[in-house]
Amino acid sequence: MTHWEAAAKFIAGNLLVVLLMTSCGTNDSSNDSSSPLLPPGVVGTTVQVSVTATDPDGDQLHYRWAATEGTINNVDAAKTTWVVPHGSGLQFAYVVVSDSKGGYIESRAVVLTFDPPTVTSTMAPALTPPAPTGQPGFVWGSVYSASFGRNVYLPGVTVELSNGLSAITDMKGQFFISNVADGTYTATYQFPGRPAATFKTSSVPNSSDLSIGVAAAANDFPTSPSSGRYVQGRADLSDTLFVVGSVRLADHSYCGMRDEFFTHSSAPNLFRGPVSGTAQLLDAGNNPLSSSFPINHYGDFLIVRSPVAANTNAKVRITCEGEVVDSPALILPASGAVKLPATVTLPNNRPMITKMNVLLDGQEIGRPDLPKPRTLFTSMNGTPPRFGDSDLIAEIIHTPGDDAFFTYKGIDTRKSACAYYRAIGAVQGCTDDGFPTGAQLTLAQWRSKFNLSPFPNGNPSNPPAADGQEVRLQYINRSDLNLGRDMQAVKLDNGDIAYNVCNYPGPLDVKHPLAAPKAIGLEMQTDIDRSIQNIHDNLSMIVCVAMDYQVQDGFTRFYTFGPTGQLVLSVSLDGRREKFMPGTCTTCHGGDAYGGQFPDDGSGRPDLKSRWQPFDMANLRFSSIQDMAAANRGIKILNERMVGPRLESITTPRTKELIANWYLNNRPDQNQDFIPSQSPTRDPNIYKKVIQPGCQTCHAAQKANENITDKTKVCGGSPTLEQNHTMTNSLVPFERFWIDPTIPLLLNVGCNDRPLGHPGL
Repeated sequence: MTHWEAAAKFIAGNLLVVLLMTSCGTNDSSNDSSSPLLPPGVVGTTVQVSVTATDPDGDQLHYRWAATEGTINNVDAAKTTWVVPHGSGLQFAYVVVSDSKGGYIESRAVVLTFDPPTVTSTMAPALTPPAPTGQPGFVWGSVYSASFGRNVYLPGVTVELSNGLSAITDMKGQFFISNVADGTYTATYQFPGRPAATFKTSSVPNSSDLSIGVAAAANDFPTSPSSGRYVQGRADLSDTLFVVGSVRLADHSYCGMRDEFFTHSSAPNLFRGPVSGTAQLLDAGNNPLSSSFPINHYGDFLIVRSPVAANTNAKVRITCEGEVVDSPALILPASGAVKLPATVTLPNNRPMITKMNVLLDGQEIGRPDLPKPRTLFTSMNGTPPRFGDSDLIAEIIHTPGDDAFFTYKGIDTRKSACAYYRAIGAVQGCTDDGFPTGAQLTLAQWRSKFNLSPFPNGNPSNPPAADGQEVRLQYINRSDLNLGRDMQAVKLDNGDIAYNVCNYPGPLDVKHPLAAPKAIGLEMQTDIDRSIQNIHDNLSMIVCVAMDYQVQDGFTRFYTFGPTGQLVLSVSLDGRREKFMPGTCTTCHGGDAYGGQFPDDGSGRPDLKSRWQPFDMANLRFSSIQDMAAANRGIKILNERMVGPRLESITTPRTKELIANWYLNNRPDQNQDFIPSQSPTRDPNIYKKVIQPGCQTCHAAQKANENITDKTKVCGGSPTLEQNHTMTNSLVPFERFWIDPTIPLLLNVGCNDRPLGHPGL
């Protein structure tokens, strides 16, 4: 009997299958649940989930658990129980393993359920979003020192606006202040134990202060670290003594981790915030010369203190949880800058995870036919480099862990995600930890509201327009996510539009880039057919992402629904760690009124000023039995319904130009020879090989002044680390770009054949 047959025999009517996926390179736990209780009336199946981990240094390991849906018992043990709710699709359980010396590694197990819940056509609950309690503006930015060839970002710094609002910078040196009224403000920064000082900026080096303009009504918000409205505050340390350096573990990884999915306050031993190390200045007798300063997200530190006597003997003590290392001896000047001559290496390596198991009644069930998350370079999932040029490979990605993707406009938390859902009327309330409470919108209710199948008459008071009947298509979204997509869309009589896409694993199509020969592997049509057949069979659904534009409100809403049909706050669209709403959507759909995160203090507005993306046939793949004339008609309808009267705000001039010229003179299929006027190149080879598959779809929804070919964003290697490698901001085109060494040359951005890294200072 095969494992698959055994699974079917074990649970009649509730088939659970296990797909093991290790992912995400990134400590002790409590006995509480790390995910919300099952929704009322939803029952589940209890499985046992375990992880096999070892530590190269022989350290004792600790464990923390979390799940996307259901309830997982978060014990400090390699094995736990998980109540998986009934549904049809993939459910995810995550574990973080720690050695308590700064070494962290994350992995996930995936359970496939095939037990669609009974769904009735019920109308959505009448949830009235609360009126925002504060001002609409916000300020997002970073604090850094620029004295060492690259920016050193400064955590733990208090930034205060002249209106009295303040925030403390995080591990990336970033601060986020919400509830800000329209106006112009100056800002001060303050290190712990030091007096406050005014900013000097890199963009206006001669200014004595940093003026921050907030214009809530003008759509002029800081929308990314590379936006002109993102505040980059340069600290002036000219009258102090400051010491900088870098820290790495022996395997080139960083001390600690930052993962919002594991953070909430009610669990005292669950991540209450980021885990990092500290650096402190000591004299020759081990007496403190400074307070402790945090090591930042990029493995750098900066110690600042009042001037000392010239020629003071000192050293820097690095503490990374249970690991303590001193730097070589230093001779300090009275004031000014001192840089450690070499990176401080801690004698510790991250743990290693070899496998995860999920057992049902003692039996493991495997699914080797589903694709695992791909990893272009070893450092992207925390694997120690093993391919020779280890230093280069290990330093490729600009952040520890893997939050480099789907985070272009910020990184949300559970609490901010729930606040967003509450603001758009999808949940009734939120706990202090960010878990929804009370009535919650379901996928069935949302579909009913917009008359989408399986409820085409769910809302007879607002039927589809005469030309707005539901369009439904299945295809592979090859270029940005490489997922199988079940797309349904409708236009209602009152002008509302609603699009929902349920995502499924796509075909494997890329060879491992470090294998010889380096090449792009093209997906086979048989693999495309198999992936699309899985959609028809409703097998392995990951998440449904819904968007609607309601004319009476005039803005776009985003929702994500899990296999149970319930709202979920986070999603993993590339096999890497969970990212919270709504930032994971604004990455590609734009958000001129979003930056940093959605405010969780009640001041957040539901209108993110996001936009809809064009459907480009060049980036889609269909089944071999698909009627392509019908597919072209469907895609044309999907595109043309996004433009027109009362829909001006949801598409950019870029998107309108694409759609108009694709179908010029009522052409039934897209004119793939058209190159938009805002393309950075008129060369059809570069456009079709680089811009169209790797850049255009997301950039079409952004502001017109977004520079597609900015070398810093693509190649990295800039002193401004927060901008490095932000493009492309999806794993699939990022991989394809760097796998093919001719693409950077075609684009003429001056990159070599892999992204430039960030070695120590």
